[in-house]
Amino acid sequence: MENWVFYWLAWLLWIIVYFFEKDHVKRFYYSSGVLMLIIISNMYFISLGIMIYWPLLPNLLLGMFLLSRTKQKLVPMCLTISLSFGYSGLQIWEKLNPLWLFISSSILVVAVSSLLLFIFIDELKDRIAVWMVSTSFGQLLFGLVRKSYGFQETIGDYTYLIDLVLMILLLTTVYKIRQFSEKVEQALRNARVKLKV
Repeated sequence: MENWVFYWLAWLLWIIVYFFEKDHVKRFYYSSGVLMLIIISNMYFISLGIMIYWPLLPNLLLGMFLLSRTKQKLVPMCLTISLSFGYSGLQIWEKLNPLWLFISSSILVVAVSSLLLFIFIDELKDRIAVWMVSTSFGQLLFGLVRKSYGFQETIGDYTYLIDLVLMILLLTTVYKIRQFSEKVEQALRNARVKLKV
């Protein structure tokens, strides 16, 4: 079930990126990245008895690369560390608390994290970088904690991918809506100026 939700969200993200991105170079790279994520989403390797899915590593490396290119350094790093521990803590709480039978944890994770990202980070690329690194490290921490207690664990499974794609989808959609509203506002302003003349 989770894999179908991930594929649906990933294709929705690909549609938004491909059809609503004006810059051809960005469109190529972003849509290729989403397609690569879809292709390698079910590939994994086993290291020290832990099944690690391949998308975790490129997401972590790409997020770290984007995070290293931010103008601000302190706020994104502090937020990344906080969200990493918060994400892994929420994953542990999800395993122990029966409340999650009725509500998806992805909704709470994305809602709280998006508020923090919108408050503390300005640029879309920086928000996505912080989210990629924090969920990847949070997923690694969660898997290692569960492994230390003797549980069979997979790291970077479809729950992680759903959280990742859902947040990127939300951030991208809000950004595109904001761009569209600015264009409409500018067109209305220009129309008012022409009517006054």
